[in-house]
Amino acid sequence: WEAVWDQLDDLNLEGKIVALYGLGDQLGYGEWFLDALGMLHDKLSTKGVKFVGYWPTEGYEFTSPKPVIADGQLFVGLALDETNQY
Repeated sequence: WEAVWDQLDDLNLEGKIVALYGLGDQLGYGEWFLDALGMLHDKLSTKGVKFVGYWPTEGYEFTSPKPVIADGQLFVGLALDETNQY
């Protein structure tokens, strides 16, 4: 994402439906688990998109606040951890 991050500012995404997903390691990197997912959500939130596909945080072990919505009960998209989440 780093190479194209600023290009997102130039896209017209008004009214588009967006679903996000991310893959990470919640136990090995719990304080950064899916940070990029949260950062992408924040960036696209300013573009007028409609998000779908929020995912429950129940059963996950992580400390990063970035990939969750304000109440902390939902990830901003599908949260995948192929090693620690079954």
